[in-house]
Amino acid sequence: GFAAFEAIVDGRRDDAVPAFEETLRLFRSMGDLLSVADLGLAFVELLPDRPEAIAAATESRAIYAKVGARPMIARLDAALRARPAAAGMVRPAVVGETI
Repeated sequence: GFAAFEAIVDGRRDDAVPAFEETLRLFRSMGDLLSVADLGLAFVELLPDRPEAIAAATESRAIYAKVGARPMIARLDAALRARPAAAGMVRPAVVGETI
């Protein structure tokens, strides 16, 4: 995760994408789904125009909905509403909804 944030701070947006994806894979392999969700949220907040970030947000939403993390779903919704208009907008989920 640190490499992704470092790339963002340094203005290297294109370098941040594979760094986010690598860290997401690592968290998934460890079974750390809340970290996957949190990093996916950060990914879409920091790189809202990237399709990879939207895909990560979709996964984050499913995880947050499964655990009933309403505040995190609200934050994710806010990040998605604030992003530049693009195809593939993620539909807000209702907590408790099967995804």
